Amino acid sequence: MDEISNGLDSSTTFQIVSCLQHYALLSEGTIVVSLLQPAPETFELFDDVILMGEGKIIYIGPRDYICRFFEDCGFKCPTRKSVAEFLQEVISRKDQEQYWCHIDKPYCYVSIDSFIERFKKSELGLQQQEELSKTHDKSQAQKDALCSRKYSLNNWQMLKACSRREFLLMKRNSFVYVFKSGLLICIGSITMTVYLRTGSKRDVINANYLMGSLFFSIFKMLADGIPELTLTISRLSVFYKQKELYFYPAWAYAVPSAILKIPISVLEAFLWTSLTYYVIGYSPDIVRFFRQFLIFFALHLSCISMFRAIAATFRDFVLATTMGSVSIVLLSLFGGFVLRKPSMPAWLQWGFWLSPLSYAEIGLTSNEFFSTRWSQVMNSLHNFHIF
Repeated sequence: MDEISNGLDSSTTFQIVSCLQHYALLSEGTIVVSLLQPAPETFELFDDVILMGEGKIIYIGPRDYICRFFEDCGFKCPTRKSVAEFLQEVISRKDQEQYWCHIDKPYCYVSIDSFIERFKKSELGLQQQEELSKTHDKSQAQKDALCSRKYSLNNWQMLKACSRREFLLMKRNSFVYVFKSGLLICIGSITMTVYLRTGSKRDVINANYLMGSLFFSIFKMLADGIPELTLTISRLSVFYKQKELYFYPAWAYAVPSAILKIPISVLEAFLWTSLTYYVIGYSPDIVRFFRQFLIFFALHLSCISMFRAIAATFRDFVLATTMGSVSIVLLSLFGGFVLRKPSMPAWLQWGFWLSPLSYAEIGLTSNEFFSTRWSQVMNSLHNFHIF
């Protein structure tokens, strides 16, 4: 890394170098960073120092030893002087003299080549030359020095890392989910007043009203997945960049994204069912209540997955939002309520079976109208066919 502190204050530079230090320790790797006049606390984070001048390496070794090396050469760093500044000035012809520590000896400029020769003859320099002269044993190399795997982590570690990141992103976007829940409660309250006690009377007219309330509930679950399209589009650029750099495969991103949306779908479906079920007047049976809740949950989960798939397919915000709007219209049209299946042309009936709204409509109407309280009036409803 070359001059990463340009344009940064000392505090930010310290935080960045501190993160790099932790990364080097955890990964057991080596990071080489060039810094110009780093702060003392930043300089102390490094293990080793490479001092260069005129394109030549003057010193390479432990940070703690470098001051002692220059003391042996006759130059001492003052107590309150930054070591990094001292190293830059001690090799300069203009500033070198002020650090001369032998009062009994006359000062004479020590060139960079002289420093290099003294380092080679020092204990540390001789030790390095001895180590470099040995033949390298490849069997003693670090296990991951030359990685032969496509990804640096195994599947489980990638899944955990992507799950933690997805959970963090959900927390950062918590306002969106809280706003969606608040909006759902508000619309649910309005829906309760519009269809108040509709199911208390069992006749054809009220049966139609109940069907309308069920379709509106289904449409609300469908529309509730639209924000997922925008959120996915905003993250795709980062995903494709990291995927191309082999950080993780596509499944490691998609699986946590789908799993962590399950609690959201459970909450949205339970809120809507709790608000509307008994107030509208559906069958007062706890088993049928939970059946309706499970249908809404499955529908909500499938709808947000559909919008996420649209975003991943088209990638562009304008194109994806346009296709999302078109899909809402088509799914509503083929859902079996706006246009009954028998009324559809034979060559269009495939759309009925491809729409998730159709299965939700069938499940919800069966759950309601097959209850005991509707069995007495089924004969009067024999002309009331939706599917």
